[in-house]
Amino acid sequence: MAHDPEIVTTYGHVYWAFDTTGNREHGQLVRFDFQQPHGPGSMDHSVAAIRRYVEVKLTRGPQGVHAGMIVHPTRREVYISVPGANQILAVDADSGSFARTAREEYPIYSNRLPSFEYSVWECAEQRVFADGIDMPSGMALSTDGERLYVAERASGNIHAYEVASGAIIEIIRTDFKSIGGMAIHPTSPPGPGLDTLFFVDDETGTLNKIEPSTKCMTNSVSSRVNPNFVLAVEEVKVELGEDFSIHRDLTCAVNPVIPDSSFFDQVHNMTGYADSNPDVQSVMSGMDASAALLANRTDCGYDSELNFDALLLGGYYCHTCLPEQDLTCDNGGLCSNVQWLGYTCDNEFLVSITNEKNVELSRADGSAVDPNTLILKYGVTYRFTVLENSMGVGLCSSFAEICAKKGPLFVSTNDRTVQQMSLNFEGKDDAALSIAMDFKISQIRGDSKKNGMNKGAMIGTVVAVVTGVFVVAIVVYRQKKRKSVN
Repeated sequence: MAHDPEIVTTYGHVYWAFDTTGNREHGQLVRFDFQQPHGPGSMDHSVAAIRRYVEVKLTRGPQGVHAGMIVHPTRREVYISVPGANQILAVDADSGSFARTAREEYPIYSNRLPSFEYSVWECAEQRVFADGIDMPSGMALSTDGERLYVAERASGNIHAYEVASGAIIEIIRTDFKSIGGMAIHPTSPPGPGLDTLFFVDDETGTLNKIEPSTKCMTNSVSSRVNPNFVLAVEEVKVELGEDFSIHRDLTCAVNPVIPDSSFFDQVHNMTGYADSNPDVQSVMSGMDASAALLANRTDCGYDSELNFDALLLGGYYCHTCLPEQDLTCDNGGLCSNVQWLGYTCDNEFLVSITNEKNVELSRADGSAVDPNTLILKYGVTYRFTVLENSMGVGLCSSFAEICAKKGPLFVSTNDRTVQQMSLNFEGKDDAALSIAMDFKISQIRGDSKKNGMNKGAMIGTVVAVVTGVFVVAIVVYRQKKRKSVN
């Protein structure tokens, strides 16, 4: 994926992506314009414009091979590494024409409202910028936009191309055999011989830097562009207009199809996830039925036919095939997906103070939790968020002289001598709420003998957050020291 530095849209939220799945026969180029900030959580996708360039056929390489992409800010060309075809494509970012809606051919998308534009574009200008590269991967553009660096993964070489002509002007040889992404140092001065290049290598897991050892006194590389050719092109533009292009296929014609209105919801009060009408966006009728079938998919490998983008577009933020699931919740927590709404974590609770005598627990989805049936596990970080109450009552712990009226609290209990934790009202010693731990006395005896301890120590770690601190008191099991009989 590459950000488009265009200056036409209001917010500059345009990105280009290499969709390896495409139409199941070959990959495709996709343009994402998010049009405006979607707000916290990024759940409302009702305003966006997604274009599929179905004629830009892309071929993925072997598993795990990076396919670089970069957009030239002034030439308005998208350069794409195509590892499966051993070539670099150049696509005019501002070319092509709307052909038809993509909702019928590609039925998994993020919103049914007409404000979500999901379309097929055809007749985009494209050409082969470079060919015969043994598995191209990462790419980087020089700060002056004159040179394009392309990593040849199979050989470990990095090719430097003149952008204007497409000619190779230098080959940088490395000892690496699995170069991935590349980038130019953002403060590299413009000009040949001044670029500082960074790249990562998969096999060694390293970030590497290439920088010039000496400064070039003059421009040591002359342009490969024929000045007579440039002059001829300019004369033709004067005659035919500035939009003339030598790469345009003048025989191309789009294949329009009148859209089926059933693919769109006509809603005019509110939009997307904020709408009170369940038919706008819901598991019942808001999306294509195939989205619900993704819940139980476990074929997560590189060679799987599962469209991983479809998981997010289908309302899955917690799924076994999505990366970094262990980071979704706080340490040790397990997430459960709530389609279209997000996810919940089994180690997160909301604490409501209903009056000066009662405290209630609930999950993030609002479901009530009976503290008498709840057992907290060791080695897990629990998040308790105290909700603000109109009485201004705070909750405290006898363990620390800290009280809170609202805000999240993180509690980690790793000591297995802890039996339960309790919450107290401010100024009172009696526990307003107690929650049992997964306590096993046999484990305590085993740990005590192993560590030479005669009583429980180390209270669970309590970390307070600036927005409001909520403290949990830990009751410690103390084991009496037994005298040994000889």
